[in-house]
Amino acid sequence: LEAPLEIRAFQISGLNSSQMIENAILLKEAKCVPLFVDPQKLILNWVSGYMEKGKITTISSVHESGYLKRLTQAINTGQPVLLEVDEKLDVEILQDLLKKNYFSVESQNYVKVGKQVVMVHEKFHLYLFTLKQRPRFPPKFFEMMQILDCAYTNQGLEEILLSMIARTERGDGDLKRKSLHESLLDNLRELQKAERKMITFLQDEELISSERISLNLIQTKKLSDEIKNRLKDLAVIETELENQRNLYRPAVKRITGLFSLIQDLHKLD
Repeated sequence: LEAPLEIRAFQISGLNSSQMIENAILLKEAKCVPLFVDPQKLILNWVSGYMEKGKITTISSVHESGYLKRLTQAINTGQPVLLEVDEKLDVEILQDLLKKNYFSVESQNYVKVGKQVVMVHEKFHLYLFTLKQRPRFPPKFFEMMQILDCAYTNQGLEEILLSMIARTERGDGDLKRKSLHESLLDNLRELQKAERKMITFLQDEELISSERISLNLIQTKKLSDEIKNRLKDLAVIETELENQRNLYRPAVKRITGLFSLIQDLHKLD
């Protein structure tokens, strides 16, 4: 679904488990408004910090006084919004916004919110979320939204806890690994550009015999060597950190088992 470079960028940004990366990909590719089921605020913190760079408005409830006024102001000014919803949300008021039923007047998009028509800024994004573990949304919710379940799974919780331990116990190694990952990502992007440039040269008969193609080959070889060296350094650090993580894995498994038990206590009569 997503390019390897994008997935590597997600990992560097703090998404520790495959579940979180899958949700990030689904979010990026979603054609409709996303609704996060996120009791631990894992993806919410990532959206706020990584995707929107901290420039986001949070509306804690659709029952909050004046929430529609704050929402329409954000739509108009291009301020991204995190809006907490529950099963009692009046979908009719936000129906056109959720379905992105915009209409255009002189190349400008507008949308109806309740009884009000609002100009839609091109930078406006809406993210819905609930902190409930098992919300009971009516079927019509699924027609309008991309629902993403971000609640912990045992495996996801294990990976997150082990990453936290690695940062605490081997903070220097974790920082070095992150730095190598970032450098490697930059090199891979440069290599990708060089490869695309080479394809362009090869498609042009006049450029095939020029010096530019030789220079591009030299640059590509240099980048390739740098990537190989960084991969070797990264493999050494990854092995050290994984050995460190494995020391704590039995304890982490007990913690995740206890977490699951607590989560299921509500089922007892």
